[in-house]
Amino acid sequence: MWDRRLALVAVLLLVLPITTSLHPSFASTSGQRYEGPMVDAHAHPIEWSSEWMIKTLEVYHKAGVDKVIFFDGDDTLKAHKLRPNEIVPSFYVRHMNRASTIKDVESALKGGFMWIGEALLRHWGETNTPADDPVALQIYDLCAEFQVPITVHQDSGEYKAAYVELERALDHSPNCVFVFHGWWLGQGHLSTSGLERLILQHPNLYVELAGELELSAPPWTEQTFVGKTSRDPFAYSDGRIREEWRNLFERHPDRFINGFDFFTESAYKFESIKMRVDYWRDLLGQLDQEAAEKIACKNVDDILTHRVNLTTKTATVATISASRTTTTVTQTTQMSTTPQTTTMPEAETRTAKSTQLASDLFTIEVMAIILVALVIIAAGVFYFRRRGK
Repeated sequence: MWDRRLALVAVLLLVLPITTSLHPSFASTSGQRYEGPMVDAHAHPIEWSSEWMIKTLEVYHKAGVDKVIFFDGDDTLKAHKLRPNEIVPSFYVRHMNRASTIKDVESALKGGFMWIGEALLRHWGETNTPADDPVALQIYDLCAEFQVPITVHQDSGEYKAAYVELERALDHSPNCVFVFHGWWLGQGHLSTSGLERLILQHPNLYVELAGELELSAPPWTEQTFVGKTSRDPFAYSDGRIREEWRNLFERHPDRFINGFDFFTESAYKFESIKMRVDYWRDLLGQLDQEAAEKIACKNVDDILTHRVNLTTKTATVATISASRTTTTVTQTTQMSTTPQTTTMPEAETRTAKSTQLASDLFTIEVMAIILVALVIIAAGVFYFRRRGK
């Protein structure tokens, strides 16, 4: 009798690992998390004081974030001097088209700022400065001279050729490290394949993930986290990473940096920070862990210590098919004036439908695997009963 039970247990132990490995998404829900260091590369202080930043840093630490890039003025320098390994001072720039800004940025760089940004270019509801404005081009050159990166906000909410414009800026200043923030996905905006082409053709471009999960609109007094909802571009509602993003992250792990884009009082509460941290640790846990560490923190450290190569990342551009290349920057026949955060473009709707289809197929696959397991178990039971007679 006990021999039969032990045999059935053995069958189960053989079958269950097979059932959990036949589909990669099934394994991704097993609870593995990224447990390495983490950086918030995009934080807007709600109080202009070094004391507030130091106090907020402690909340970050409690939630599991090791380092923060604060976008502000001189107070970030003061905070950096108090916590040099944990606070990165970044000089916020609103007017990238004013000649006086050139002197302001140069003074900031000479004064010890380690980052420039957020620099507002085409920002829906705020500014409408071309990415290749003559003043902006001089600022990029200054950043290259001082070997300091610049986080730029360039979205396509009010200008259909925003990303073509950005490419001209990237080409003009090949020695400047650009951190691309504010991009929109969907019809008339960018696709993941378009984003990949930008990465491949421009070795001085990093893509920032901050803000893609934050829902807000002018006057920007509230923000809502949309992770694991229908608006989440990176993951399904159950937290499984979308395959197109898994592939993109693992093909180019050294070209993405993470951040949260906090700008409201409620977002800086411990519970809010922890919710974002948990989301990203769960998502990054589904990647190769070396890639996950690069996205979570190492790429920022490499940029800060100038361990980046701006000349050898374009060789693989030719591997992209012509059909993918032509979808880089989708242009519409009319200008979009609707914010990304208030409507779901048609392309996103198609993505949601395909996501549901993938989820349904996965459910069918799991049921089929369970059925096969039951058949194997039944066969085992029948065999041992026959043997016992």
